[in-house]
Amino acid sequence: MQWRWHDFAYEEETIDHLLFVCVVARIVWFQILSGWNEVRWIPAQESTMASWWQNVQASRKDKKVIATSAALVCWSIWKHRNEVVFEKLKPKHQAIIWAIQLEGASGRADAEVPPVPHS
Repeated sequence: MQWRWHDFAYEEETIDHLLFVCVVARIVWFQILSGWNEVRWIPAQESTMASWWQNVQASRKDKKVIATSAALVCWSIWKHRNEVVFEKLKPKHQAIIWAIQLEGASGRADAEVPPVPHS
């Protein structure tokens, strides 16, 4: 399936491309992980979800928190992608960051989710 995520290219849609490789996702991951002081975890250009997760080095307890946070980032990217495709919105990485901030703030009340940096 092909879809137009941004103005300069049509790209083959794969879940790995959508969540880790496309320019919008890369900006989101960069901002989130920079804010957590974990730039070493920024996905490589050719990352897959499995290869990225293998490179995340953390304690077992921390890995559970990171998994929850990463799921929130992926879910937010996916929801924004659907808005772009089906509602014809312009892709905006900042909209994804705001969605993560809102959802993360509500989730922190009952979980150990690290705060999202304000940009």
